[in-house]
Amino acid sequence: MPDLERRDLWSVITGKGTPSLRGLLTRAVVGVGLVLGVLAALAIVGLVGATWSYRDDQQAAVERAKASEVILADLLNAETGVSGYTLTGGTPYLVPYVRAEDTYPRNIRRLRTLVADEPQLVTAVSAFDTAAKEWFAEARELVELRRSGRISEAVARIGEGVDKQRLDQLRAEHADLRELVEQQREQALETADQRRLWTILAVLAGVLLAVLVVAAATRSLWRRVGAPLGSLLQGVRRVGEGDQDQAVPNPEHAAREVVGLVD
Repeated sequence: MPDLERRDLWSVITGKGTPSLRGLLTRAVVGVGLVLGVLAALAIVGLVGATWSYRDDQQAAVERAKASEVILADLLNAETGVSGYTLTGGTPYLVPYVRAEDTYPRNIRRLRTLVADEPQLVTAVSAFDTAAKEWFAEARELVELRRSGRISEAVARIGEGVDKQRLDQLRAEHADLRELVEQQREQALETADQRRLWTILAVLAGVLLAVLVVAAATRSLWRRVGAPLGSLLQGVRRVGEGDQDQAVPNPEHAAREVVGLVD
C-alpha cells in the first residue's frame, strides 16, 4: 500500500514517514546539489567581484594620473611661452599660455570629479589647484607688464624667480598627488588579492562541506541499505543451508524497500 506521506518531493526531502531508498537517494542528491550550487555561486560572485573591483580601481588610477599630467604639461608649456614672451615680446609665445588658461577650468573640474570619492585625493587636488592658480596669477602679471611696455620690470620679475618658485610648488603638489594616486592603486590591488584569497578559502570550505555531505549520505545509505541487506542475505543463506532454527533477521533502521523483503 503506498505511503501517502511520501507522495510529494518535500516529504521525500524532509524524510517524513517510513524511510525509503528513494528518499535517501533524493536527500543525498539534493544535499550535494545545494552544496555544489552554493559553492559555484560563491566562486562566481567572488571572482567576478574581485575582477570588476580591480579593473575599475586600476582604470580610475590611470584616469586620475592622466588628468593631472595633462594639467601639468599644459602649465609647463605655458610657463615656457610666458617667459619667451616676456623676454622677446613675440606674441606666438603666448599661444600655449592662452590655451592653458582656456582649458584649465575644464581640466581641473574633470580631475575633481575623478577623485570625488577619495577624501585624501580631494585635499591633494585642492592644493594642486591652489598652486596652479598662484602660478596663473604670476603669469598674468608678467604678461601685463610686458604688454604695458614695462619691459625692465617684467624681466626683473623673472630674475626674481617668482614664477619659477610657483611652478616648483606646482610640481611638488603634483608629485604628492601622483604619490597618493599610486598608493590608492596599490591598496586597490591588495584589496583585490584579499578578495581572491577569501574566495579561494570559501571554495575550499565548500569542497570540504561537499565531501562531508557525500560521506554522510554514504553512511546513511550503508546504515539503511547496505548493512541490512548484508544481514538479510546471511539469514537467507542460513535458511538455504537448512538452518531453520534462526529466522531471517528483521533489519533495524532499514529502508522501506529492505523491510519489505523481510515482510
